[in-house]
Amino acid sequence: MDGLVLIHAPRSAFPTAGIDHLAITPFGVFVVETKHWAGLVTHGETDDTLTLRTVEGRRFTRTSPMKQNAATVRFLRKLLPPRLWIVEGLGVFSHETAMVAPRFQRRCLNVANFTGTCGCASSSLRARG
Repeated sequence: MDGLVLIHAPRSAFPTAGIDHLAITPFGVFVVETKHWAGLVTHGETDDTLTLRTVEGRRFTRTSPMKQNAATVRFLRKLLPPRLWIVEGLGVFSHETAMVAPRFQRRCLNVANFTGTCGCASSSLRARG
């Protein structure tokens, strides 16, 4: 495979059809949960939550995108041969003012970092929530 295949909200008969994006690359498959949150994203009170501090200074606890796509990642890991395909979950924050705390930038990215890494257009990553 030469390059990246990015599938937006693929439809499937599988029970894990709630995928925002599926990035299929030569080095792995990435299940991408996209959030259109504005503000600073940091660690929450648990590993399953994140804290969003908006530009207005309000603070919200949200379910982590990694928690949201964990079942899909497990399903695909069982489905695909592990020696051929690495399957990982990613959270991508598509709002132009989204900032991700440095300690999360391995698994959660703002859209500029994601599109710069994979070479896809940011317009393909607009989210519903």
